[in-house]
Amino acid sequence: LIQPTFTSLSEAMLSKDKIYKLRLDENNLNALPPTIGQQVHVQELAVERHMITTLPAEIGKLQNLQVLVLDKNKIKRLPRELINLKNLKRLYLNNYNQMEDSEVSPDYDAGEELRTLWTIVDSLTQLETLGLGGNRLKVIPAGIAKIKSLRNLYINDNAVAELPIFLTTLPLLEQIDISNNQLKELPTEIGKLKQLQMLDCRLHSLMKIPPEIGQCTNLTELDLGFNLLKELPDEIGNLTKLERVNLSCNRLNAIPATIEKWQSLKKLKITDNPIKDDVDFNAKLRKLPRKCIIERDIKK
Repeated sequence: LIQPTFTSLSEAMLSKDKIYKLRLDENNLNALPPTIGQQVHVQELAVERHMITTLPAEIGKLQNLQVLVLDKNKIKRLPRELINLKNLKRLYLNNYNQMEDSEVSPDYDAGEELRTLWTIVDSLTQLETLGLGGNRLKVIPAGIAKIKSLRNLYINDNAVAELPIFLTTLPLLEQIDISNNQLKELPTEIGKLKQLQMLDCRLHSLMKIPPEIGQCTNLTELDLGFNLLKELPDEIGNLTKLERVNLSCNRLNAIPATIEKWQSLKKLKITDNPIKDDVDFNAKLRKLPRKCIIERDIKK
C-alpha cells in the first residue's frame, strides 16, 4: 500500500489518518514546532531548504522514523534527543549548517558542535546511510566506526585531508563519496573494504593510488577524476566488476595493460591526460568490451 506524502504540517495535524511521510521542503520554515513530536507514526521526514536554526527536543519522540532529511538549513545545534531515534536508517545532514560567516556569533564553537553531532550520530546503531556533504568538516571523527550497519557514506564537499583507517573497519560499507576534499593519498587499508561498490575520489590532490585498491573486487564505479595521478597500479586490473571509471583531468602518461580484465566496463572517461595516442595505447583500449563508451581527447 502506497502511503500519501503530506507537504504541510498543519494539514498533517488535522488528518485523522496515520501519517507516515512528511516532506516539508521549500516552505520557508524558520522553526520546526514541538508538535512534530505528535506524529509518532511518521517514518519519513524531510525538512530541507529552509531557514531553520534549531530542532525541537520533541523530534526524539518519533520512534518509528526511518528517514530524516535536514539538508540545506541553518541549524546551529542538533538536539541530543536525536539519539532516541533507534530505528533511523537514513540520515541526511548535507549543508545542514549553511550559515554565512557574518551570521556566526563570536562565541560559536564549531568544535563543540562537531562533538555534539558525533555523539548523536554514533549512537544511531541501525544507520545505513549518512550524508554529511558540504559542512566544512576537517576531520571524520572516530565515533563513526561504531556504526557497523553503515552502507553509504557521503562526506563530499568538505575540507577533509585524510581518509581515516577506521572507515575500513566498517564491514558493510558499499558507497563512499569523499569528492572535493583535500586528500593527498588513500590508505593502504582501503583494500579491507570488500563490499565497496562505489568510490568517488574526484577533486583532490592524489598523486598515487595504493596497489591494495585491487582488493576491492566488488567495485563497480570508480571516480579518480581531477587529481594529480601520473600512473595507476597494475593491481587496478583486478577490479573486474567495474562498469564506470573516470580518470579524466590527471597527469597520466600511460594506463596499465591489466585493464584488459575490465570486461564488465560500460564507460571509461580518460580525457585531459598527457597520454600519447600511440599503438600501445590503442591496443590496450581495443581489449576492452566493444560496447564500452570511451571518452578521450588524446593528442599525438
